[in-house]
Amino acid sequence: MTKQPAFEELEKKVQDMEVLAESNARLDNILRNANDIAIASTDIDFHIKYYNPMAEKLFGYTAAEVLGKTVQEVHTKENVSAERFDQAIEEVRRNGEYRYQVKQYTPGGERHVDACVSGIFNRAGELVGYSLFGLDVTRQKLTEAALKESEEKYRLLIENQSDLVVKVNTDGEFQFVSPSYCAMFGKTNEELTGSHFMPLVHDDDQESTATAMKALFEPPYTAYIEQRAMTKNGWRWLAWMDTAVLDENKNVISIIGVGRDISERKQAEEELKFKEAQLQQSQKMESIGILAGGIAYEFNNLLYIISGNAELLEEGVGPKDKEILQEITSSTKRGADLVKQLLTFSRKSETNLQSTDLNAEIQKVVKMLDRILPRMIDIELEFAEDLFLIKADHGQIEQVVMNICLNAKDAMPDGGTVTIKTENCVIDKSLIKEHPEKPDGLKEGNCVLLTISDKGLGMDSETQKYIFDPFFTTKEIGAGTGLGLSVIYGIIEGHGGHISVDSKPGQGTTFRISFPVSKNDKITSAYAADKAGSLTKGTETILVVDDEKSIIEMTVKMLSRHGYKILSADSGESALNIYADKQNEIDLVLLDLGMPGMGGKKCLEKLVALYPDVNVLITSGYSDEGLIQDHLNSGAKGFAVKPITSDSVSKAIRNILDE
Repeated sequence: MTKQPAFEELEKKVQDMEVLAESNARLDNILRNANDIAIASTDIDFHIKYYNPMAEKLFGYTAAEVLGKTVQEVHTKENVSAERFDQAIEEVRRNGEYRYQVKQYTPGGERHVDACVSGIFNRAGELVGYSLFGLDVTRQKLTEAALKESEEKYRLLIENQSDLVVKVNTDGEFQFVSPSYCAMFGKTNEELTGSHFMPLVHDDDQESTATAMKALFEPPYTAYIEQRAMTKNGWRWLAWMDTAVLDENKNVISIIGVGRDISERKQAEEELKFKEAQLQQSQKMESIGILAGGIAYEFNNLLYIISGNAELLEEGVGPKDKEILQEITSSTKRGADLVKQLLTFSRKSETNLQSTDLNAEIQKVVKMLDRILPRMIDIELEFAEDLFLIKADHGQIEQVVMNICLNAKDAMPDGGTVTIKTENCVIDKSLIKEHPEKPDGLKEGNCVLLTISDKGLGMDSETQKYIFDPFFTTKEIGAGTGLGLSVIYGIIEGHGGHISVDSKPGQGTTFRISFPVSKNDKITSAYAADKAGSLTKGTETILVVDDEKSIIEMTVKMLSRHGYKILSADSGESALNIYADKQNEIDLVLLDLGMPGMGGKKCLEKLVALYPDVNVLITSGYSDEGLIQDHLNSGAKGFAVKPITSDSVSKAIRNILDE
């Protein structure tokens, strides 16, 4: 049976409807199961025709509640103004769709939606409705906000960080520099980014910096570096803690460094190191001084015996033998001068401190130097007119100036100028702090500064460490004893002053010496040794007290020649016993201070306590004025410096007995 055309057309329509229904079912299934996208459609007047489950979940309304209603009725709290909605419709009509982001207030709270409105067109191309798609981006927005907040905090942290923060790539080129780094180096971020950090590092520190950087490429991928860098304020010490940034394969991709200015710490360390070296030098000089003093004391006794015996032999020998004895005497005098230098260095020499005009004393020395120095050496004087008086020993000041000027002459073999300058200065607390090894040497207050400088050969730093050591010399063998500057050191220390040297090879040498200002118009020595007077013989009885037999024998021979009667004792205890038995016979006690056992000081005190009118002449190789004055205050009538001579001890004895 043949189908009619009308029936066939109907059957085809039915089939098309079935296909369409099946297609609609599949589409509806897809839309309903679109778990991430909210989908809705409206007619031309925005009446909602479709609302998928995700739209229900996102906006909190069921499809039954919204179907047939307009979008404006359902989403009255949506953060979209009427003008913006009209703009969206106009954009859809013109371009087919409109995308925007909106905050959506739903029953579940505020949500962020990435929305898109598209037009629905019929086959004739006419707009018949709208489809709305919404993607919930709340989590993304919150993450972005948190990230932005974190970045802001990080930015504020970096910008207000006093420490330096940099990031460099594996080639050492800046990828990031903190504002603090830019400020320290006086450069902008643009100037630094992409440039290499190494040219900013001191040449002497580049090798150690490169070595430390290599360590960043091995576990534990960290390194500590101290380096000098050229900042806008010059070279500064910076300490860096560097950490490598690794990728997922533990390959270094960049390096982050956090730095800090440690210049003040470095300076403090250098100052401490310098002070420790000064203290060690001071302690060494003190030890050498004690040793020198001890040697000089023993040497004095030997010289005394030698010179005394030579004096005794001179009267009874022929001319030839007399010449030999005179040579012996001359040699002992030179030995005595050497002992005096050792004692000066050890600060146990005889000093006669008086208020002194340093300018006047220097002028006296310059007159002598004019006759000694070669003509190609000039001396320039720069004197302060209102110079303070200092408390000084004139002879020792002469020795200081003379010795330094002669050294300057040797340093300028082709000639040159020696400049001697005096000026008033003030020793303050900061200078005292620089010299903790001199608690009694540097006193706060006014002082006089003596500066002697030349333009000669100069010295390196290693030589300067030893110039004040006894017997150290840079001269040829036989050209000097090596005691010159060590004696000067002892003299200055004995005056309560301070000496320093500044020198560089080829740039000359400058000595700076400070002296405390005198508080008295005149200071005179209180002891009576070597006073002027005629040498006369005596008939009095003298008790010689010394622990060395040879010294007693020599003194007995010397004094017996002058008519004195001699008693002797080899200890303080023995001297007290003898004096107790024969006090009416003994006119004077010649007492050595450096004896074992009771010792000379205690013996003196007991003699004076028991016999207030006793005449005691003390002798010692140690002739420090303060020590002598203590004994004079304890009751001694005079002092004689060892090695004593027949003339010196006879004068000292007569000065006491004749008074």
